[in-house]
Amino acid sequence: MELDRYRALVCAIETGSLSAAAEALQYTPSGVSRMVAALEEETGVPLLLREHSGVRPTKECEKLLPAIRDLLHAGESCAQLSAQLRGWMSAQLPSARHTARFIRRSRASYRISTRATAAFRCSCAVGTAQS
Repeated sequence: MELDRYRALVCAIETGSLSAAAEALQYTPSGVSRMVAALEEETGVPLLLREHSGVRPTKECEKLLPAIRDLLHAGESCAQLSAQLRGWMSAQLPSARHTARFIRRSRASYRISTRATAAFRCSCAVGTAQS
């Protein structure tokens, strides 16, 4: 199961735009559109109403959204636990700017693994350079 597709869908709904979702998640608008189309193919139902003013969820999508949000939350929890098992600290920071500030203020060398999430946070796993 591809969680990035679900992140793209939720982000498009939250922003009301495929372009805004693409910018937030660092994809191209066509990439986000393809991910949503793949989910629509997978589920067998239309998930977004595409209008001139933007996008909004279909009735079918509104029924799926609670389960999709639970799935994304579980995926984030799993990623954080995996980071901890590797001896990394895992944190959710509001933006890449906050991640950079964290790194500048610390004295140790770090390896950073980041990814954008549907809620516009930068998920950050940090391990010392020796790990």
